[in-house]
Amino acid sequence: MANIAVRPHVTDFFEITTLDDGVEVWVEELVLHKDSSLLGKTVGDIDVRRRFGVTLVALRHHIQSEDGEPERVSTTIPDADSCLQAGDELIVLGTREGLAQLEMVACR
Repeated sequence: MANIAVRPHVTDFFEITTLDDGVEVWVEELVLHKDSSLLGKTVGDIDVRRRFGVTLVALRHHIQSEDGEPERVSTTIPDADSCLQAGDELIVLGTREGLAQLEMVACR
């Protein structure tokens, strides 16, 4: 509720996107499976917008710090050269159909 008060235009965007033309837009988090066909490819290579009609909003890489402890590095707007690895989290925006298609590729 606080976000609605502080960021009313974001709320308006989702209302317009989901209500004006009857298409529902969802935000999902997909974790790349160790057997995903997307591994080793770049964000530019996978081109999720063209292939699935989905927008990649953020990419979270899992890396280890110098002392061997797990650490997360977040990229809010990944560039086309960002390479995908097992365990990476994709934050994506799209229709249920587009998200389901991407999930089939990313998570299996």
